[in-house]
Amino acid sequence: YISSIDKQKLGKLIQQLQTHYPYLQTKLYELSSDRQMDALNNRQMDIGIIRAPSLSPNLTVEKLYDDGFALVYASDYTLPEDLSRLTALPFISYHADYAPMYHQQMLSCCAQLGFIPNLRHACNNIASILELVHVGSGITIVPQSVRMQYQHLHLNFLNLEEPSLKTDILLAYAKEQMHPAFTVLRDLIKTLFSA
Repeated sequence: YISSIDKQKLGKLIQQLQTHYPYLQTKLYELSSDRQMDALNNRQMDIGIIRAPSLSPNLTVEKLYDDGFALVYASDYTLPEDLSRLTALPFISYHADYAPMYHQQMLSCCAQLGFIPNLRHACNNIASILELVHVGSGITIVPQSVRMQYQHLHLNFLNLEEPSLKTDILLAYAKEQMHPAFTVLRDLIKTLFSA
């Protein structure tokens, strides 16, 4: 799963699996979409929750929900009217090598807002990115869906409402599934995560 998905829903998924299928062994891995697609293609994983696009012809994908992006900044910072001034601020994001597709989406968001990010800090998960913004180390752009998960941090979220700044969250798996519990797992995920 990608780090931006709702952890409460993920917890409910595990609880339901443990309750109804106690002999089914599951292992969770928080990985970027790119790394999940590699693992799915190499049959190291059975199913993944990724951010679009899926560039693998070997995978089947099903849309769970769409997610927009938000500009995030510390609550004691005042955004300038001219967002091009954000170029001067330190920017915190995923490391480009860890999540290259997400990194490109973030750069596209910044360009549409009229600034070039001053990439200063790179992290491998949403929690670290938002903690750094919370302590005033910079600004970031993250999926809108993470807002509810980080209400304990003193952050402002400016939702980017342009339709071109939305992506789909997808359920991904190999086209030919052999695992006997696959259908049950897919259906549980779709029920919990589909909007």
